[in-house]
Formats: sequence, C-alpha cells, structure tokens
Amino acid sequence: MNKKEILIKLAVIIGIIVVINVISKRVFTRVDITKNSSFTLSPISKDIVSGLDDNLLIKAYFSENLPAPYNNLRRQVQDILDDYRSYSKGNMNYEFLNPTSSGDGEGNELDQEAQKFGIQPVQIQAMDNDKLEVKRAYLGLALLYEGKQEVIPVVQNADNLEYEITSLIKKMTTKTKKKVGFLTGHSEVELSKLTQINGALSQQYDVTSVDLNTSAELDPEMKVLIIMSPKAAFSESDKYKIDQFILNGGNVAFLIDRITPDFQQQQMVIGKEVSNNLDDLLLNYGIELIQTS
Repeated sequence: MNKKEILIKLAVIIGIIVVINVISKRVFTRVDITKNSSFTLSPISKDIVSGLDDNLLIKAYFSENLPAPYNNLRRQVQDILDDYRSYSKGNMNYEFLNPTSSGDGEGNELDQEAQKFGIQPVQIQAMDNDKLEVKRAYLGLALLYEGKQEVIPVVQNADNLEYEITSLIKKMTTKTKKKVGFLTGHSEVELSKLTQINGALSQQYDVTSVDLNTSAELDPEMKVLIIMSPKAAFSESDKYKIDQFILNGGNVAFLIDRITPDFQQQQMVIGKEVSNNLDDLLLNYGIELIQTS
C-alpha cells in the first residue's frame, strides 16, 4: 500500500469519525448494559418529562475539577440529564455552571446566584500531593419551570437522583393535587403523628383526614383512602360507605393489624387480638386475614 492510499484511507476514517460526532450531538442515545438497567430512565420519568407543556431549565451548579469520586458524580449527573433531555421533546434543557467561593462569604455572580436558590457550598475531602485537604464545592441543581423553582441543594450520589428530579418535575407540573385521605374514628394511627409520611405526600397530594361519621359518603374526588391499623370495630354503615367508594372506582389501602403488641410486659411481648369487624368486607374482595404465630 503506497503513501497516497494510506492518506486516502486515513482521510475517510477521520471523515467517518466527524460524521458520527455530528450525529451524536443531534441524536442522543445511551446503551445501558447493566443488569437492572440502572442507567435507564423509568417509564414514569419518561412519561412525565415527555408531557412537559413548557420549557424546563435545570441549572447544575457543580464546581469544576472535582477530585475523585466527585468527578465521576458530575459525569453521572450529566448522563442522567442527557436522558431527560432526550425524552423531553425539546422542552427540557440543562446547563452546568461553575461557581467559586473564597470561603469568606465573598464569591462571583454564579456563587451568589446559587446561594439565592438555596444551594450552599459543601466541604469535601481531597488528596493533593499526597496530602488530605478539605475543599469547598457546589453539587446542587435548580429546576426552573413556568415561574416556579425547586432545588436539590446537594447531590450526594446518583443512585436516587432520578427519583428526586422526577418528583420535583411532577410537583412543578401538577395543576391540581389529587386527594389522599387517612381514615379516622376507629383508633387508627393519627395523621398528625405520621410527620415524615405526611410531609412527603403533601408535596404532590392534598392529604386530609377522613371521618365517616361526618358525611353520607366518601368524597368521590378522593383518589386513595388509607386505613392504617384500626383498633376499633367498623359499623355496617362505615363498611357500606367504604364498599361504595371502591365500587365507584376509589382505591383503598387496608393496613390491618390482627394483634396489638403489649410492651408493658417485661418477659415477653404479649399481643391483644384486634376485632375491627372488617373480615366480611375484605372477603368480598377475595382477601382473608389470617393470624400466624
């Protein structure tokens, strides 16, 4: 093979590489070969981001030249954001910004902008010239949509990032919150004591307590009724209202205890059997409660 042929083949190879790069910029795709598709958006995330009605901008305030393992974290975050953008039908974009902080409260405009969103610099450990040093770095995301804003102040790892981003997008795009009810009146666990559950649900749902004694029927606008660990018996009227709610398309979560533990005993935990009078209602739906020892 003479020199001219080598140069021609080399030019062809370079041309192919250039074309591939141009195509990859226009059409994003990423093959996920992990066993559990760890790096593939879930169908729910795809549906939510593809249903955007307006432009969503995600500002990633990430310091540059981060030490390991944070340098890999930045790459993982970018890969996830690429996935969201590819399924958004052009309605989602992102940008990486590099704030700097001097550590004395002073900083550039990006530093101040990040902190206005509630994204503060965090301290990370890094090896520099075989010496362990503590550095300040930004690892946060700000989501902007239709005048609303949500923030992930610190991205500690990418494992739970899709859930966090999708939850925030869902929250920002929801026009009317669906109603979730927690039943009361039968010694159920009180909603006021479920602080974490109530807080998490309230971000996307209208959470309320429901008392069957105050209404002739359950609110048809309510999507889910949660019956959590009732200790008192349900009347026939109560069961009828629940049954009608289910027949009309409502969803009910029965979280039932057959035994109430007695922690007053020092030697062992002795349980007291719970009689809630729900067995016949549950049996109508093919559910039978059994007690195991």
